[in-house]
Amino acid sequence: MLALFGARGFLLLLLALLISGVVSYVLLSAQRDRMSAVVTRGVRSQREKFEKSVAKEDAPRGRAE
Repeated sequence: MLALFGARGFLLLLLALLISGVVSYVLLSAQRDRMSAVVTRGVRSQREKFEKSVAKEDAPRGRAE
């Protein structure tokens, strides 16, 4: 389509990337938000597991050996 308007070579590639980026940004925003929420929950869960294991290691023991 862009070639019909006279775009050739590098200009054609640049315009195609720009247009596809803008279209993807608009059309995939909901999916991007859902994926971001999933990643955030996963990171938070891993951080909580790590903090629990550190707290368990640092907890005082019943008696010294």
